Amino acid sequence: MPTPPPLSPHPETTRRIVLLWIGRLGDLLVTTPLLGALRARFPQARIALVVGSKGREAAELIQSVDDIWTLGAACDLMAHGRLLRNLRVEPADLLIDLNSAYSKTSAFLARLARARVKLAFDTGRGIRAHTHLLPAAGEREPMAERYARMARALGAEIKDSTPRVNIRGQDLELARDLLRRLAAPARNPVGTARARERWLAIHPGNFKKFDNRWPEANFIELTDRLAAATDSAREPGFPGWRIVYLAG
Repeated sequence: MPTPPPLSPHPETTRRIVLLWIGRLGDLLVTTPLLGALRARFPQARIALVVGSKGREAAELIQSVDDIWTLGAACDLMAHGRLLRNLRVEPADLLIDLNSAYSKTSAFLARLARARVKLAFDTGRGIRAHTHLLPAAGEREPMAERYARMARALGAEIKDSTPRVNIRGQDLELARDLLRRLAAPARNPVGTARARERWLAIHPGNFKKFDNRWPEANFIELTDRLAAATDSAREPGFPGWRIVYLAG
């Protein structure tokens, strides 16, 4: 078996990087600090991000990538052909599977792709698809730390773990319009103006994933405690806080 090339590619000789992440909005957002670190480490490289069709719009908001290659629906043979051509025609210097859990799709694409170095987390499966494996992600290891480890393995450094995307102007205006309408002056049953209310927003996460989210009872208790705390801290002449839930 041939000896794999060094894991830390040299910035001056790394011209093409391919990233695999068949995820959705939240999955992509948490990788943006790593993508920014890769851009800083390999400024001359052209970075391509392979995403699923549901992650395409989110991927377009990430400034650190040059190309977005989309894995289409199962019946979209043209999209599959374009992606296969991109992965096979010109070899990459570095391919990175960003999935910290096993993904059959990513492992398959990694095996198909032509790349000198193929890096992934050790999931115990799909080993032959990669040339280098990082230690498996711990069950309680935050995603930020997982990607910080990956960055360090490549000689990069994540200086700020805050997710960052380039929000388009029309999207900002839509958000401002929505907030203006939601925060428009209204009156509660006792006639107190809401115009100066402060908002406390709760996002409960993905309610389809029952194994890794809080149960409903915990959110109810959290909301009750926050409501009691905000009521006790209400300032004279200030209407107080308004607790809202965010949902897809």
